Amino acid sequence: MDINNSGQIIGSTYDSDGNPRFFLFENGEYFFITGLPDNVIDSYDFSVVHGPSAWGINDLGEIAGTFIQRVPCDDCGPGGGPGFEFDTYTFVAKPKKAPKPKAAVQQVPKHTLRR
Repeated sequence: MDINNSGQIIGSTYDSDGNPRFFLFENGEYFFITGLPDNVIDSYDFSVVHGPSAWGINDLGEIAGTFIQRVPCDDCGPGGGPGFEFDTYTFVAKPKKAPKPKAAVQQVPKHTLRR
């Protein structure tokens, strides 16, 4: 989707269930972008009429973009029946790495000094 002057890349892929996943590629490592709500749809799937999303990353590593969420409703479908609405959202985010789990504390045997 985009690359900045630091070489950070943002993009999208799919998980094993076919759901879109968004990622940041930095220093040879992939980091999945989390925090998006459920039912985010692939805006590049033109089998459903909705607008494309746009994601960009600046040289500070801030990501700006849009996503589309498929929201069920009781009366917005054909003939006033059940269906789905497609809500578009925008965001600006600064990626943060999740803290590494703390290593278990290793007890060091006590030593007695003798003179």
